[in-house]
Amino acid sequence: MNVRSKQLKIRNLPQDEKKKDCVSTKPYLWFLCTLIVGISLIFFFHLYLIGGLLVSVSLYYLIFIKNEILVDFYDTFAVFYHVSPLPDDCFLLYWNDVESWHFRSRTYDYEELMVRLKNGKEISLRCACKHKMQRFFEQNTLSAQTLTKQISQ
Repeated sequence: MNVRSKQLKIRNLPQDEKKKDCVSTKPYLWFLCTLIVGISLIFFFHLYLIGGLLVSVSLYYLIFIKNEILVDFYDTFAVFYHVSPLPDDCFLLYWNDVESWHFRSRTYDYEELMVRLKNGKEISLRCACKHKMQRFFEQNTLSAQTLTKQISQ
């Protein structure tokens, strides 16, 4: 069976769909909460050392660390960036090409998303936000499978 999912240049991505959501490297909500906790520790509890440490780490990450998009989610596909050593390559994964998927825990800083395509090929994609990825995969692969079943009947 032919599948449309493949590795390609970012400039060759389809331009006609609207992005639904994304996963990025910088969790803004987490750093803002840490910043607020640090400020609260300083002003309300007079814990200057701990509060100052939390504020300085949060501000450092918010200001100096570069935010990169790892995955973009669309209605009919997902785009995975940073899958190759070449900076302008990405992996385009169409939802209706997915036969099965699961997460595999790694012993270090991330998990892998293992995807089996309908042509039997298995791909391994780095996963940063497991809960968001799981939500989109459950939602989109189930709807793609039911649509395929309806078309074939």
